[in-house]
Amino acid sequence: MNITRGLGQWTARIIPADHAKRTMSLSTLINTFGNGLFMTIEVIYFTLIVGLSPTKVALALSIAGGVALSVSVPAGHISDRFGPRDIAALAMILEGFLMFALLSVHTYLPFLLVNIGMGILGNISQTMRMATIAKLGEGEERVAIRAYQRAITNFGISLGTVFAGIALAVNTPLGYQLMLAGDAVTFILAGVVFRRMPYMEPTVERGEPISFQAL
Repeated sequence: MNITRGLGQWTARIIPADHAKRTMSLSTLINTFGNGLFMTIEVIYFTLIVGLSPTKVALALSIAGGVALSVSVPAGHISDRFGPRDIAALAMILEGFLMFALLSVHTYLPFLLVNIGMGILGNISQTMRMATIAKLGEGEERVAIRAYQRAITNFGISLGTVFAGIALAVNTPLGYQLMLAGDAVTFILAGVVFRRMPYMEPTVERGEPISFQAL
């Protein structure tokens, strides 16, 4: 009885009681688990299995990251006008389909373009998550939500990295491809789960112009 009670108390402290926070945490866990899979094997798969040079892979990822950063500010404006929930869910689902497309990539240009698309969508979904957190609480509560989401993120990536070790141990094209496919599925699942978040009203009129200026 004491063990059961203690387990229940521990679970209550770990899992948020609020539906919105619990749903967002589950989506984050699913998404970051897939990120852990992907980050561990992407460079190895595309250099050793596909045959792209390390220089080209690094260049493509750098370009994709730079382009993705450019959408942060306009993505925030879009969130203000349409609400973050549906846009975040759509971005994650589309990123999952792009991840599936990455499985058929064997040359540099498609690799670059798919990574740019994934970077943009990933940045959009992350911006929408931050906008959601801003609406879920204020002051110390908002800080606590962000800290909890960061903890979930670290746990999810760590767990994904452990599972990616299976592909590294097997070291076959199929093993790596299964991990990439698994990551694609996690994007789609994370988007579906995030869609269960309560709708949050826009804070700006849709007709107002969207600016690329941060200030």
